[in-house]
Amino acid sequence: MNGKGSARFDTDALVVEGWLTPHPLVQIAVVLVVTITPIVLFGFGLGLIPALIIAYYLGRKKVTFSIAYIGVRDLKMKGCVASFSTPSGPPSKVSFATAQSDGERLYREMQLHVPAALQAIMPLTIA
Repeated sequence: MNGKGSARFDTDALVVEGWLTPHPLVQIAVVLVVTITPIVLFGFGLGLIPALIIAYYLGRKKVTFSIAYIGVRDLKMKGCVASFSTPSGPPSKVSFATAQSDGERLYREMQLHVPAALQAIMPLTIA
């Protein structure tokens, strides 16, 4: 996924929603087809900027993944970015970022729902 989306901490799973973009090779093919085909058929080109816009939006689809907390492995937290892997199926690797204002809430929710994985990266130290 790429771009704007949302991450919701439900009682039994993390729900990640966002837009799935097509493979870059598909986007390049769309740009080539949209710019070259009108030149060959009609004698004028559509232009690179409209072709890039069409390639960006063509093939995008909204997807929602529900990831069980028990399946969270290899959790890495860096600032407001959470990255982890999950063996339960696609996607196998998940990475998402939150706004600076939601960074503390992200840590609290991870501590509440995935304490073992978070404890591995932030061990409790008693002074």
